Amino acid sequence: MRYKGPTILNGVERAEILSAMKWGDEVVPDAPYEPTEQILDDQNCQYYIHGDDPVICNGVNVNELLASKGRFKEFKRTTGVSTTDLTGKILRLLDPEEEEKEALTSSGLAHPPR
Repeated sequence: MRYKGPTILNGVERAEILSAMKWGDEVVPDAPYEPTEQILDDQNCQYYIHGDDPVICNGVNVNELLASKGRFKEFKRTTGVSTTDLTGKILRLLDPEEEEKEALTSSGLAHPPR
């Protein structure tokens, strides 16, 4: 919560989705957001696998740190289906004015006639 804010899916639900991906053999549910080599070793993991967005913890990009040690693998995220995107969509649904602005902007009518 400290790094990502409220999420739609809990750790178990996220792990279930990740277990269907072809890039890993196992998923550690509710793994710490701040992965370290020690955590990887404790879980008998060779790599930390994450999407192509940075994981910033205390000003450090953990992906780069683990990559420099040969312990990181990256995969391309599918645009528009991250839990961050889903959270934003749900929050916009709760604010009808925001949803209307979004629809007008995406349709090219940033300044529609009144």
